[in-house]
Amino acid sequence: MLTQSSSSKWRRAILYLAWGEKYTRQACDNARSAKFMGVPLILISDKANQNLIPDDHPFDEIRLIDEFRSYDMLSKSTIFDIAPKEYNSFLYLDTDTVILEDIRFGFEMAEKHGIALCPATSYCLPSHHDFRRVMRAYDMPDASQMQYNAGVHFFVDRPDVEEVYSLYQQLAYKLTEQFDYKNAAGKLADQPFLSFAMELLGFNPYTLSINYCYRGIDAEVICGDVRIWHSHHPVPEGLNDPTAAKWPRQRYFNGMSVPISPLYAQLNKSKAETED
Repeated sequence: MLTQSSSSKWRRAILYLAWGEKYTRQACDNARSAKFMGVPLILISDKANQNLIPDDHPFDEIRLIDEFRSYDMLSKSTIFDIAPKEYNSFLYLDTDTVILEDIRFGFEMAEKHGIALCPATSYCLPSHHDFRRVMRAYDMPDASQMQYNAGVHFFVDRPDVEEVYSLYQQLAYKLTEQFDYKNAAGKLADQPFLSFAMELLGFNPYTLSINYCYRGIDAEVICGDVRIWHSHHPVPEGLNDPTAAKWPRQRYFNGMSVPISPLYAQLNKSKAETED
């Protein structure tokens, strides 16, 4: 049975964008993890993709648009425009996300602040693939501003939020071309433009912990339960097991659990030598 916010003002929905066989199947497989939340699950795709959506899909609604503005990462920046207007409180999820625990708090914070999202793994906006060169064109200082992850974000339908997403889309399409901006894999990348739009407009979102968008890459240490696993790798067994050993803490790299106790041992050794 689908449930909504305790306040009748908010009509919540979880949104996925997908096209092509690979990502349509990935969206269908991973959206099943969100069913327990009792929030409508909506797949937004295009009419050309209709035959690729399996009959056993987990979605409550399929929304088919004529076509996406583009068929790349930049299309994510159009989410506010194509979100169904019968709802006004949303969670956008990339297709490679799995919901593991209750995520209502994210909705609640977006309903209070307008947008709620997590720091990106590469959390320094100017340093993200040298995004500082884009910032300089707007006379913005290189001050290690926050970069948020655009693959998981809660947002609501209200005028100031619409302004953020409108600028996000404008910047993503304009500046990727102007600056030939791509990620390390050489693909067009929308992510920094959401954070940049908020910086330019002075919009202050609610910052969720990375538990709501745990990427399992680089040096992200797990502290507490992972609520949304955001990775192409499967969820590690026992990830949120309360009986699992808490020390040494683990980080996940390319799908493998790696103890980071040697790092702490090195730090403790340095501390001891300093105290001596």
